Amino acid sequence: MREDDRARSQDLEASRKRGQAARSAREARDAELSVRMHRAKLRLQGEKTVELWAVATVELKKPKDSERVWWNLLTARVLEPPEDAVKCVGDYARRWGIEEFHRVLKDGCKVEHLALRELDHVQRAIGIEEIVAWSFMIKHKLDREHPELPPDVPFDDLEVAVLNVFNLKKVVN
Repeated sequence: MREDDRARSQDLEASRKRGQAARSAREARDAELSVRMHRAKLRLQGEKTVELWAVATVELKKPKDSERVWWNLLTARVLEPPEDAVKCVGDYARRWGIEEFHRVLKDGCKVEHLALRELDHVQRAIGIEEIVAWSFMIKHKLDREHPELPPDVPFDDLEVAVLNVFNLKKVVN
Protein backbone atom coordinates (compact mmCIF):
# COMPACT_ATOMS: atom_id res chain seq x y z
CA MET A 1 0.00 0.00 0.00
CA ARG A 2 1.39 3.41 -0.92
CA GLU A 3 1.85 6.14 1.71
CA ASP A 4 -1.03 8.27 0.36
CA ASP A 5 -3.29 5.16 0.31
CA ARG A 6 -2.70 4.62 4.02
CA ALA A 7 -3.96 8.10 4.74
CA ARG A 8 -7.22 7.35 2.90
CA SER A 9 -7.76 3.90 4.40
CA GLN A 10 -9.73 3.65 7.61
CA ASP A 11 -10.23 0.76 10.02
CA LEU A 12 -13.38 1.12 12.07
CA GLU A 13 -13.86 -0.26 15.53
CA ALA A 14 -17.56 0.13 14.88
CA SER A 15 -18.30 -3.53 15.37
CA ARG A 16 -22.00 -4.11 15.43
CA LYS A 17 -24.16 -6.94 16.65
CA ARG A 18 -26.73 -7.66 14.03
CA GLY A 19 -29.48 -10.21 13.79
CA GLN A 20 -28.86 -12.04 10.55
CA ALA A 21 -32.01 -12.91 8.66
CA ALA A 22 -32.66 -16.58 8.18
CA ARG A 23 -32.33 -17.59 4.56
CA SER A 24 -33.27 -21.08 3.44
CA ALA A 25 -32.31 -23.51 6.21
CA ARG A 26 -29.89 -21.16 7.98
CA GLU A 27 -30.96 -20.04 11.45
CA ALA A 28 -31.07 -16.36 12.36
CA ARG A 29 -28.26 -15.33 14.67
CA ASP A 30 -26.49 -12.31 16.07
CA ALA A 31 -23.28 -11.51 14.22
CA GLU A 32 -20.59 -9.19 15.53
CA LEU A 33 -19.07 -7.55 12.47
CA SER A 34 -15.85 -5.68 11.87
CA VAL A 35 -16.13 -3.02 9.17
CA ARG A 36 -13.20 -1.56 7.19
CA MET A 37 -13.29 1.00 4.41
CA HIS A 38 -10.94 2.41 1.81
CA ARG A 39 -11.35 5.25 -0.69
CA ALA A 40 -10.03 4.52 -4.17
CA LYS A 41 -10.04 6.08 -7.61
CA LEU A 42 -10.92 3.91 -10.55
CA ARG A 43 -9.51 4.99 -13.89
CA LEU A 44 -11.99 4.64 -16.72
CA GLN A 45 -11.21 4.94 -20.41
CA GLY A 46 -9.01 7.91 -21.17
CA GLU A 47 -8.33 10.35 -18.36
CA LYS A 48 -11.72 9.98 -16.66
CA THR A 49 -11.67 8.66 -13.08
CA VAL A 50 -14.40 7.90 -10.57
CA GLU A 51 -14.02 7.88 -6.80
CA LEU A 52 -15.34 4.75 -5.10
CA TRP A 53 -15.37 3.42 -1.59
CA ALA A 54 -14.58 -0.20 -0.80
CA VAL A 55 -16.19 -1.55 2.36
CA ALA A 56 -15.14 -4.89 3.80
CA THR A 57 -17.06 -6.51 6.61
CA VAL A 58 -16.31 -9.79 8.29
CA GLU A 59 -17.87 -11.64 11.19
CA LEU A 60 -15.37 -11.62 14.04
CA LYS A 61 -16.14 -15.11 15.37
CA LYS A 62 -16.81 -18.00 13.02
CA PRO A 63 -20.06 -19.67 14.07
CA LYS A 64 -20.25 -23.41 14.56
CA ASP A 65 -21.77 -25.27 11.59
CA SER A 66 -22.03 -22.15 9.44
CA GLU A 67 -19.99 -19.88 7.24
CA ARG A 68 -18.75 -16.56 8.52
CA VAL A 69 -20.50 -13.42 7.20
CA TRP A 70 -18.03 -11.80 4.80
CA TRP A 71 -19.03 -9.04 2.41
CA ASN A 72 -16.94 -6.83 0.15
CA LEU A 73 -18.96 -3.88 -1.09
CA LEU A 74 -18.13 -1.18 -3.60
CA THR A 75 -20.11 2.06 -3.54
CA ALA A 76 -20.06 5.51 -5.08
CA ARG A 77 -21.67 6.85 -1.88
CA VAL A 78 -19.29 9.17 -0.03
CA LEU A 79 -18.50 7.54 3.31
CA GLU A 80 -17.54 10.50 5.46
CA PRO A 81 -17.54 10.31 8.42
CA PRO A 82 -16.15 6.76 8.57
CA GLU A 83 -19.18 5.57 10.55
CA ASP A 84 -21.12 5.89 7.28
CA ALA A 85 -19.47 2.60 6.26
CA VAL A 86 -21.45 0.85 9.01
CA LYS A 87 -24.65 2.42 7.64
CA CYS A 88 -23.67 1.24 4.15
CA VAL A 89 -23.38 -2.36 5.43
CA GLY A 90 -26.79 -2.05 7.13
CA ASP A 91 -28.34 -0.80 3.89
CA TYR A 92 -26.85 -3.75 2.02
CA ALA A 93 -28.23 -6.19 4.61
CA ARG A 94 -31.73 -4.68 4.23
CA ARG A 95 -31.63 -5.25 0.49
CA TRP A 96 -32.28 -8.95 1.14
CA GLY A 97 -35.68 -7.99 2.52
CA ILE A 98 -36.46 -6.10 -0.67
CA GLU A 99 -35.41 -9.06 -2.80
CA GLU A 100 -37.53 -11.38 -0.65
CA PHE A 101 -40.52 -9.03 -1.08
CA HIS A 102 -40.18 -9.22 -4.88
CA ARG A 103 -39.81 -13.01 -4.71
CA VAL A 104 -43.08 -13.24 -2.74
CA LEU A 105 -44.79 -10.99 -5.31
CA LYS A 106 -43.48 -13.06 -8.21
CA ASP A 107 -43.64 -16.63 -6.87
CA GLY A 108 -46.29 -16.38 -4.16
CA CYS A 109 -48.71 -13.84 -5.59
CA LYS A 110 -47.95 -14.75 -9.22
CA VAL A 111 -48.13 -11.11 -10.38
CA GLU A 112 -46.40 -12.04 -13.64
CA HIS A 113 -49.41 -14.19 -14.53
CA LEU A 114 -52.02 -11.43 -14.24
CA ALA A 115 -54.19 -11.61 -17.37
CA LEU A 116 -55.20 -7.97 -17.39
CA ARG A 117 -55.04 -5.71 -20.45
CA GLU A 118 -55.66 -2.24 -19.03
CA LEU A 119 -52.74 -0.50 -17.29
CA ASP A 120 -54.90 0.87 -14.47
CA HIS A 121 -56.28 -2.64 -13.79
CA VAL A 122 -52.74 -4.04 -13.64
CA GLN A 123 -51.65 -1.24 -11.31
CA ARG A 124 -54.61 -1.83 -8.97
CA ALA A 125 -54.05 -5.60 -8.95
CA ILE A 126 -50.34 -5.22 -8.20
CA GLY A 127 -51.16 -2.69 -5.47
CA ILE A 128 -53.43 -5.25 -3.79
CA GLU A 129 -50.85 -8.02 -4.26
CA GLU A 130 -48.19 -5.80 -2.66
CA ILE A 131 -50.36 -5.53 0.45
CA VAL A 132 -50.80 -9.32 0.46
CA ALA A 133 -47.05 -9.88 0.01
CA TRP A 134 -46.13 -7.38 2.75
CA SER A 135 -48.66 -8.94 5.11
CA PHE A 136 -47.30 -12.41 4.37
CA MET A 137 -43.74 -11.27 5.05
CA ILE A 138 -44.68 -9.69 8.38
CA LYS A 139 -46.52 -12.85 9.43
CA HIS A 140 -43.64 -15.05 8.27
CA LYS A 141 -41.13 -12.94 10.23
CA LEU A 142 -43.31 -13.10 13.34
CA ASP A 143 -43.60 -16.88 13.00
CA ARG A 144 -39.83 -17.24 12.52
CA GLU A 145 -38.94 -14.99 15.46
CA HIS A 146 -41.64 -16.33 17.83
CA PRO A 147 -42.25 -19.99 16.92
CA GLU A 148 -43.88 -20.58 20.31
CA LEU A 149 -46.94 -18.56 19.30
CA PRO A 150 -50.03 -20.42 18.01
CA PRO A 151 -50.32 -20.27 14.20
CA ASP A 152 -53.46 -18.11 14.20
CA VAL A 153 -51.99 -15.28 16.33
CA PRO A 154 -50.93 -13.02 13.45
CA PHE A 155 -54.28 -13.39 11.66
CA ASP A 156 -57.48 -11.49 12.29
CA ASP A 157 -60.88 -13.24 12.10
CA LEU A 158 -61.48 -12.29 8.45
CA GLU A 159 -58.08 -13.64 7.38
CA VAL A 160 -58.72 -16.91 9.20
CA ALA A 161 -62.12 -17.23 7.46
CA VAL A 162 -60.58 -16.56 4.02
CA LEU A 163 -57.79 -19.08 4.66
CA ASN A 164 -60.33 -21.68 5.79
CA VAL A 165 -62.39 -21.20 2.60
CA PHE A 166 -59.23 -21.40 0.47
CA ASN A 167 -58.10 -24.52 2.32
CA LEU A 168 -61.56 -26.11 1.93
CA LYS A 169 -61.43 -25.52 -1.85
CA LYS A 170 -58.10 -27.33 -2.00
CA VAL A 171 -59.48 -30.30 -0.05
CA VAL A 172 -62.61 -30.56 -2.22
CA ASN A 173 -60.70 -30.30 -5.52
